[in-house]
Amino acid sequence: MKIILFFYALFENITLAIKNITSPSEKLYFIYLYIFLKFKRLLIYDILRIKSGSLKILSHRVYFPDYELFEMMFIDVFLKRIEYLETKNSAPVIFDCGANIGLSVFYLKVRYPNAKITCFEPSSDAYQYLKKNLSYFNGCKLVKAAVSGKNTKWANLSSPLNAAPADLSSSISSGISEIRWKDIKVKKEKVKTVRLSSYIQKGQTIDFLNLDIEGLEEDVLQDLKKTARLKQVKEMFVEYHHTKNTSFITILDLLTKSGFKIIPGGDVRPPLPRYKDQFYIAYFWAYKNS
Repeated sequence: MKIILFFYALFENITLAIKNITSPSEKLYFIYLYIFLKFKRLLIYDILRIKSGSLKILSHRVYFPDYELFEMMFIDVFLKRIEYLETKNSAPVIFDCGANIGLSVFYLKVRYPNAKITCFEPSSDAYQYLKKNLSYFNGCKLVKAAVSGKNTKWANLSSPLNAAPADLSSSISSGISEIRWKDIKVKKEKVKTVRLSSYIQKGQTIDFLNLDIEGLEEDVLQDLKKTARLKQVKEMFVEYHHTKNTSFITILDLLTKSGFKIIPGGDVRPPLPRYKDQFYIAYFWAYKNS
């Protein structure tokens, strides 16, 4: 059964790459790299039980704490391209909130070497990989903090203690811990929180905003609107994390009233009733016409 699932996933994700990547040379490169990663994981992780590793991508080496986790990230960034940016600006201004180990920023810097990118990551474990993976590039500002609707000296950051697959997700939202990690042990770390609006200069155009902040999306977007910084954002990718304290409809309403158009994504699959009062993730792209 494992062999069947292995080749099914291989075929499915190669099909994604064929569909999503337009450049023939880039298409072949990332298909080859994915196949290489898939078999490398089979040997190193599944057979030899070695968790951490690295992979050379586009002449730079990327380091990661877990093969299974990295494979999922690789598929999202390079094959699904869920955070893919197309802009005529050769030096776009980008904010990545919840940068994790920096894979999406890594790819954006390769595509746009002159991009000015500010990355926020509160987890000490993820932040160490973030620093290492972005050390090749200039124009990256790293902030070790959780993005929230307010500035605080510290907050309790929760993350899975022994989650499979070595999940580096973390959150200062109590709602996330109560629903997403209710049946597993969590570890806590004291981190500071910052308002995203305080990092955006008045009148500064933000070409791309990436929000993956584990349940605090609404707080941050409300603060951006209140401080008139939301109107400076051209495009954004938002990963919405549902808890009893969050509202997908409120976020969509806020953005549409602020002039954004919405392209919905997924991760929630039928049968939908099973998600009643449960944690789930839904992502979407929001943009304004030029």
